[in-house]
Amino acid sequence: LAIITKYGVKEKKILKDIPIKNIALIDKKVFGGKDMISYAKLGVSLDYGPDKTGKNFPLAVRHIKNILKNVGVIDGVGKKYKEKNIYTVSGTYDVSKDFKHDIKLKDFKLIKKSQLVGKDKKGKIFSKVDFYPLFLGDGRYNGTLALIAKKKKVIL
Repeated sequence: LAIITKYGVKEKKILKDIPIKNIALIDKKVFGGKDMISYAKLGVSLDYGPDKTGKNFPLAVRHIKNILKNVGVIDGVGKKYKEKNIYTVSGTYDVSKDFKHDIKLKDFKLIKKSQLVGKDKKGKIFSKVDFYPLFLGDGRYNGTLALIAKKKKVIL
């Protein structure tokens, strides 16, 4: 996942060279401006998720090599994706501390209004809105199920 805080001409130019299809557009106010990307005037953060096995490391290296090829720092032609999925994040889906999400839920997969999202000590919890979850899961962000996003396909 590539993360940006603005989606203008300069950001689109950078995104063309990044071999990642899924882009999260997260306004600085979502995290209160305390995340690292909020300190960059123009930048992209690449997120490979929590992985203690090390399997994401080769993917990150491959992506960085592709980017360096695409911008001419090293020789070769890197992989690019013209079609991107832009996930515009509007906030967080807050849950109780004892909440357990439904294991069928997946990042980037639409959750429909009234769909079961999990349960807590009071019982089953159903979604109040349609949304695409980002950073889904217990313990990723304490007290949240996921970031709430809308999806839009774009061609750069």
